[in-house]
Amino acid sequence: MGIPAKEIRHERIASASHCAKWCEIAWLPVSPRNPDNTGETRLPPAVTFGTGADLLVKLKIVKSITREGVRHIAMSERYEKYWPFGPDKEHPYGEAAGALLMATDPFLWFFRHVYNNVDDAGNLIQPIPKQP
Repeated sequence: MGIPAKEIRHERIASASHCAKWCEIAWLPVSPRNPDNTGETRLPPAVTFGTGADLLVKLKIVKSITREGVRHIAMSERYEKYWPFGPDKEHPYGEAAGALLMATDPFLWFFRHVYNNVDDAGNLIQPIPKQP
């Protein structure tokens, strides 16, 4: 086969095309950067309000947040100047299956550098790095 298998086991499989014969199944690593297939090695290219909320919690950027919380922040006057997505913004929303999509990198940048760094009037409390 050319690629070394992590483990080889024999299983009896039953299907119309294989008629219950013994097959050799080779278990190959999914990712060469992650040969044990544990954890996550890459971020998704885009998130929805729901998957973005889940990612923020998973990456420990926020302790807890829901899709409604992310949507509220996106529409709030407090963060209006800094929210990176929208028709007149640097990053337009995408759409798939009726859900709005946001590019992951600017989404995470906003929550790492802007969220909770803006006062009630919408002014920055501390300077922020330039968005990549």
